[in-house]
Amino acid sequence: MSRLIVKGLPSVYSEAKLRSVFEKYGQLTDCSLKYTKEGKFRRFAFVGYADEASAMQARNGLNNTFINASKIQVEECKPFGDEAKPRAWSKYAKDSSAYKRAHPDEENKTERSKTKIGTPVKKSKYQDDEKFKEFLLAQNMKPQLRDEGNSDEPNEKELLSELLEGITGDTSLSLILKDLPASIKQKSLKEWLSPIRVKGIKIARSAKEALAFVTFTQRSDVKKALQRNDQFIGGSKVRIIRVPGSEEASADATEAEHADNLYEDRQAENITITNAILETGRLFIRNLPYSCTEDDLRFLLKRFGEISDLQMIINKKTGACKGFAIVTYVFPENAVAAFSALDGTIFKRGMVEGECSFFDSVISVCFLLFFSQFIFSKAVILKGRMLHVLAGDEKRESKPEKIEGAKSAFQKEKAAKLKASAGKAHSWNALFLGANAVADTLAAKLNVEKSQLLSGEGETSAGVRLALAETRLVRETRDFLVTAGVCLDAFSRPAAKRSNTVIIVKNLPAGVELEELQRMFERHGPIKRALMPPQGISAIIEMANVVDARKAFAALAYSRFRAQPLYLEWAPFDLFKQGIVFFL
Repeated sequence: MSRLIVKGLPSVYSEAKLRSVFEKYGQLTDCSLKYTKEGKFRRFAFVGYADEASAMQARNGLNNTFINASKIQVEECKPFGDEAKPRAWSKYAKDSSAYKRAHPDEENKTERSKTKIGTPVKKSKYQDDEKFKEFLLAQNMKPQLRDEGNSDEPNEKELLSELLEGITGDTSLSLILKDLPASIKQKSLKEWLSPIRVKGIKIARSAKEALAFVTFTQRSDVKKALQRNDQFIGGSKVRIIRVPGSEEASADATEAEHADNLYEDRQAENITITNAILETGRLFIRNLPYSCTEDDLRFLLKRFGEISDLQMIINKKTGACKGFAIVTYVFPENAVAAFSALDGTIFKRGMVEGECSFFDSVISVCFLLFFSQFIFSKAVILKGRMLHVLAGDEKRESKPEKIEGAKSAFQKEKAAKLKASAGKAHSWNALFLGANAVADTLAAKLNVEKSQLLSGEGETSAGVRLALAETRLVRETRDFLVTAGVCLDAFSRPAAKRSNTVIIVKNLPAGVELEELQRMFERHGPIKRALMPPQGISAIIEMANVVDARKAFAALAYSRFRAQPLYLEWAPFDLFKQGIVFFL
């Protein structure tokens, strides 16, 4: 767990001070102090780290230590719904014993709020309730509804008419309280509403319940009284409503209707987004942490299905993530699953948990406006950060490139297919040497004409001479790469993980200089390092970032270089040995 909860903080404390205490143990992704609605500090906070090791180190180092004169407790955050989650302890949490002690009225719940099975109930209340009838049928019972037509007791409508009789004028500062105890007094009701100021009370009673018409002095008191709805008085759950026919009641009805319409609009929007994802299989993910890597995001997303493409946009100057990425799934239904599952969760190197806040909201809004023609919307959390998963449009098809050296339509089509499949792993030797390049290199080394090497004169044939020369060149290339810190064992694992910045360049003509090759790749971005054996023929280029590496690979793969195609291949992930850096 990379997220911690800190309890027992001093009553006067700031986020900056808390950060200074916890950032000693690692990179913080979130630090938030919690307050009540009135702005009172609740003396606890949440702290998020970029990795689990830093969080555990902070917990072990700071738990049961003192900040000022307060002893703090540092614990792991538990996911919502976790059975091991500790019981609430704060007086502000409704399921805590401290809250129940502070609200004794809510402890007086009786069986009156529960309808006993087998007891006749009011017909007017349940006669149209289909779910209640289904419940009784499921219990193999017949509905026992008491017909109020033969009862002398007034029903709720009659009691309400009696309560409103003689009331005229403006009722905007008045409310009706229902389901009150039949024996309630005005004094008890005023005490229950205290400290809200009451101007007047009128009560209508029956043998079973009572209704009250309460008038307040100002609108703010009315709003406070409405917040008491569904609270208990004397074991009865009180319902508080506006006076029927008042402007406020009409406004409440309009607001409720608006909320229903908003819910329907959101449902329709979700259907639209899901359909868009099913068509494209693409997701746009934004609000990523700057410390997030492509491996982190791939680890999170690959559990929903096979990923065909993942592009994380990075800052070329710093190499850090800019905060957004685009992912394409092989099967669109996997993209829908990822879109639904990742909404409102926390990512911890493949683990989902907890809550967190947005970061850098200004940049996020700018990206949303910039990509408005590309995305829809939806809100997740990566390394303690809330990220947004959005549905993307179909990938725009690039214009067909002009293939140099291709004359016929067949040649152009073949070249296009080769470029399209260039990013796939190849099975041929990574130290592949072209026969023509081997002959040119050997001829230059022996200072003879190339035709003399290929002639049949002499004790050995031309094929034998070329094979011996190729073997020697391969050996010299291997020795050079080992000296430069390249792990040759990585080439013997064709199914190994591939790097996204290191490119193997093969089938080079003889006599190619490293500077010439560097200039060709630097058109697409800065180069971190470049290796080329003295004999040339093959090279290893490491680009400074993933974006430039992909751009260079796509542009140069199977392109014409000195009248022959350039073969490119992504190098194995662990190509370079740790601790050895060789620059040219």
